[in-house]
Amino acid sequence: MGVYKPFLQFDSSHTFLEQIVDIYQTAGVDEIIVVVNTMFAKENLRQPLNLPDNAKLILNEHPEFERFYSLKLAVNAKTSSFPFFLQNVDNPFVSKKILNELMANFIDCDYCVPCFNGQGGHPVLLKNILCDKIKSEPSNQIKLNGFLQNFKRKNINVDNSEILINLNTPEIYKEMFGK
Repeated sequence: MGVYKPFLQFDSSHTFLEQIVDIYQTAGVDEIIVVVNTMFAKENLRQPLNLPDNAKLILNEHPEFERFYSLKLAVNAKTSSFPFFLQNVDNPFVSKKILNELMANFIDCDYCVPCFNGQGGHPVLLKNILCDKIKSEPSNQIKLNGFLQNFKRKNINVDNSEILINLNTPEIYKEMFGK
């Protein structure tokens, strides 16, 4: 991408990570946990991000363990009783409306997923009991989707196709942002 994803420009005043954190804070999420690796730490020294005080940065020293380990680090750092949103930095299109839709429909399930045209996207909302199961899982290197198959999922239909976007290539970034 030429730039580490959290530092990609979302608009003239926000990077991807700043945009995501701002939306969560606006939605009333009181504890924001951002799992980063050493590449982030080095880049943040060079180009510091503007993050609020309630955004905790947790260092993942084993990015080779993949997403489940990062999630495990985050839920272990969690102190709030608020349910847990799992958000990828390469999808900065989260909205307060989607967060509210997930929270409003967060019953009779262990986690819920926004869906557009039958396809699941981000963010994913996890109940605290599921966070406890993640904490107690002895393995650090399992596939998150495989782990979640053991729990009750609820799909929440939303009218926003942006929940499906993952900005993983310069071409997709250029297509979305014209940069």
